[in-house]
Amino acid sequence: MNLSKNITINKKVCYFLIVLLITIIILVSIGKVIIEHQEKIKLVESKLILETAQKCVVNNDCHGDKITLKMLYDNKYLDKEYNKITKEYYNENSYVDLKTKKFIVK
Repeated sequence: MNLSKNITINKKVCYFLIVLLITIIILVSIGKVIIEHQEKIKLVESKLILETAQKCVVNNDCHGDKITLKMLYDNKYLDKEYNKITKEYYNENSYVDLKTKKFIVK
């Protein structure tokens, strides 16, 4: 009788460990998916702003190697932009560096 009780306890521990392992794998996978999604959102945002700054320069409405968001707002190339992840508006002093083709957030 004591032996069958030990086997039952062992089965319960094994089931618990299997469920725990599956839960850990699922949580890690979800975390990776969320991080990758946020990185893609940032990439899309920065590419949009970069392309808009380049368009502003081509149309001779903006000049220089550093095009601020304020320039783009003033010339009506962009509406007020915000970070899609944090839901905060970008500082108007944030800029696009046309030499490195990067959007620098201030």
